[in-house]
Amino acid sequence: MRFKCTLCGQCCSDPSLIVTITHRDLLRFEFFSPTSDLFKIVGFYQTPNADSSLEEKLMTPAIITNRGKIFLGLQRINDRCIFLEGKLCQIYDARPLICNSFPYTFQVRANQIYWGYSLKAKEYCPAIKGESKINKKHLEHLASIILKEFEEFRQLIQIWNTLAQNNVIDPSPQTLLSFLTGKIKLSIENLENMK
Repeated sequence: MRFKCTLCGQCCSDPSLIVTITHRDLLRFEFFSPTSDLFKIVGFYQTPNADSSLEEKLMTPAIITNRGKIFLGLQRINDRCIFLEGKLCQIYDARPLICNSFPYTFQVRANQIYWGYSLKAKEYCPAIKGESKINKKHLEHLASIILKEFEEFRQLIQIWNTLAQNNVIDPSPQTLLSFLTGKIKLSIENLENMK
């Protein structure tokens, strides 16, 4: 048995929740809706430079921009996910990875994958309140996909942050989205030309 969403919409309408997104989420959005403007979908959530707790909570790295350190997430309208209509997700097939993995969280410790329910899921998700059997193979597969994608994203942001700190690129949100979606390629050659 796998987790079966009850379509309550609580996880999509929690005002304290940021639905973080990765580079692959951006690509999924563009594939799902090629005419959509990413700036109408993506939120740039700022964080105080000295606050690392948000980075740990969101499981994604802080990104250096000319607006300060930010996290990428989905826009919100009236404290609800921009894609929530009624209680249904309008981009379910292209929803962000973090939504796909809800209510689970995954970690690697000593080369072992550990999973658990997110704190928010424990708080209000009716689908995990009952006694349901966990499909271990499904969770292991989901964990491998999620952990791989988050590691790719972390590496991309590490490159971006290094370039931004060294004033090699214009760290604007526009350039960031172009970088993350592969619209600009940063090679040693073109970095030399940018100096």
